[in-house]
Amino acid sequence: MVLTQLQLTNFRNYASLNFLPSEGLNVIYGPNGSGKTNVLDAIHFLSMGKSAFSIQDQFCIREGEDFYRIDGQYENGDGLRSVVVKFQNGSRKLVEVNGSPLKRIAEHIGRIPVIVSAPHDIQLVWGSPELRRSFIDQTISQFDQEYLQALLDYHRLLKQKGAELKRLKTTGDQSFALLETYHQQLSPLNLAIYKKRKEFLESGAPVLNSSYEALAGNDEQVSFAYQSQLTEMDPESYSSSDFRREIQAQRNLFGIHRDDIEFKMKENPAKKVASQGQQKTLILSARIMQRQILSQNRDTRPVLILDDIFDRLDEKRSKNLVAMISAEDFGQVFISDTQIARVKPLLKELRSKTRIFEVKDQQLLEKK
Repeated sequence: MVLTQLQLTNFRNYASLNFLPSEGLNVIYGPNGSGKTNVLDAIHFLSMGKSAFSIQDQFCIREGEDFYRIDGQYENGDGLRSVVVKFQNGSRKLVEVNGSPLKRIAEHIGRIPVIVSAPHDIQLVWGSPELRRSFIDQTISQFDQEYLQALLDYHRLLKQKGAELKRLKTTGDQSFALLETYHQQLSPLNLAIYKKRKEFLESGAPVLNSSYEALAGNDEQVSFAYQSQLTEMDPESYSSSDFRREIQAQRNLFGIHRDDIEFKMKENPAKKVASQGQQKTLILSARIMQRQILSQNRDTRPVLILDDIFDRLDEKRSKNLVAMISAEDFGQVFISDTQIARVKPLLKELRSKTRIFEVKDQQLLEKK
């Protein structure tokens, strides 16, 4: 899958932008605040229908305007040619594929697989479990529509069950009939999601380690451990006493929404023993692992987006990364950095499809 043209209208700080990227490696540079990340996020919008940085749609509209529009043109083998994402204040966001609007944005997930690594990725090591669950879910959902639908159904039912727990706590009602119904519907979803998460992590573990070795240039062993209540407990064993605990707590105490993964280095928690450089390398290895698994499960290579990528990476690791992502069979890559002087030496003797763009006056100017 290759993005051949990107057009922005009233998106963030761009009144109008027309960008014609290379099918290989694209480097975008400019000072902080110039709009590099906005371009990368627009590419993510075309794949996922939303921001990679949790920005609400109304805040993506250029100041003084009341709408934004993102147009992308693609070349691939499955008939997808154009994607449009547009939003106007007071209306719902629309995604159009080949000119036809989608009823649900979820229908589009996975058609243009994408992976993003940004500075806030470091939170994957020491941040909340929700971030690490999202890391798993965003990968599997892009090649498994059944998983995505199970996840959507699960969270819908979980929200409904949560409302019933609060009602029972408030009213003192002792009837568990509705809770039982929700639990019966949630149980098979719990098992299906748990199984696929476990398979994903088991297949990804050796890829994570080999990617880390390639980037770091050493044999430091990295891995992750999957932590889930379903490892020890069968959903069918849930009882009325468990419901009473949930009512008292007013929240769902069991399920895959409490899963976590722990990144490890030499069998120790990475958040405790890894340096900042090691943590950054570990996260990049996880993103490369995502790319390989998506490539194996799809007929197209994912678009890889690396924002402010060389921060906290030493020269050796930076060189290894660029050599990896610039390989002819790697696919389309977009990277950003503030210092072109830091990037140019890394690009010597790379493939001819590498192009460099400077963000200047709300435009991308190609540099030779």
